[in-house]
Amino acid sequence: MAKQLKYSDRILIVRPIEDVFDIVTDVKRASEWNKSVLGVEIINKGPWSERAKSIWHLKSGKETLEMIETVTGFSRPNTITSTFEITRFLPPTPQQIKDRKLPNINHEYELAEQFTGVFGNNPVTGNATMELVAAGDNETTLQVSYNISIGGVTGAIGRISGLFRRKPLKKLLKNIKTVAEAAPENVDG
Repeated sequence: MAKQLKYSDRILIVRPIEDVFDIVTDVKRASEWNKSVLGVEIINKGPWSERAKSIWHLKSGKETLEMIETVTGFSRPNTITSTFEITRFLPPTPQQIKDRKLPNINHEYELAEQFTGVFGNNPVTGNATMELVAAGDNETTLQVSYNISIGGVTGAIGRISGLFRRKPLKKLLKNIKTVAEAAPENVDG
């Protein structure tokens, strides 16, 4: 049985709404405000908009994950919604193999088994929403909401211990605020 996790939080950013929207929808800059992002591959060319698709490479402890995101709603400068699916752990890099003294084995198979044990047989899926509201001439309220479905050991631990009651969006929102308020004027999206 999958565990449904819901998170929502907001922050006030001293920056015009259009600038904040352009910063949070520029996936090439995602690692500036989300420290778990190692890189993003844009699957379809053209402007970031509804139905845009990308592959995100994320840090998760000592491993890296692959996540596929599909934009489901895009209304500049107020809303972006998306679905995401974390599909697998990625093989360790040669440097990780060296640093962690891993044996020379089939890491793809080992990581697939580990992913199944941690998250269950199905991928981790969810929805994300970023809503922006002008709070004044030069202020924006940014609200981020996630709804995530996790199975396996992680879901079971979450059901038993209340592991997911903390506020995981606080740091993300603070990072977005810092980047947005420090960005030069006339940010291009």
